[in-house]
Amino acid sequence: MGRERPGAFNAQDTGRLGFRYEHEAPDDRPCVIYTEPFWADETERMTYMDAVEANPRRPDEGPFSYIRRLSAVVTGRYEALGQPMPRVRMSRAQRDKQLAKLRGQAKPDLPSGVEDWA
Repeated sequence: MGRERPGAFNAQDTGRLGFRYEHEAPDDRPCVIYTEPFWADETERMTYMDAVEANPRRPDEGPFSYIRRLSAVVTGRYEALGQPMPRVRMSRAQRDKQLAKLRGQAKPDLPSGVEDWA
């Protein structure tokens, strides 16, 4: 009623970002430098590139659904590579025997009457 609509928040805005990418011409804006690589290693990059080539995007599939499907394919490939080595566990008697042996080796280094393992 009695109030007028204020103007644009930033009337001087030219539409360019406050930074520039490496492929843009140098100017007064700072250059964005990616300090960390996107891929963990070359194998991960190649695995994802192979998954993209082998699984094209479906016409009814959105970009996020496609990314989720690709990640499931790649994760399945990594799991199919093999399970980690099984850990050999000692029985309680074997463990007690091994600990007694190690404690016996440590005793000469300790002053008499001092027990470090208890």
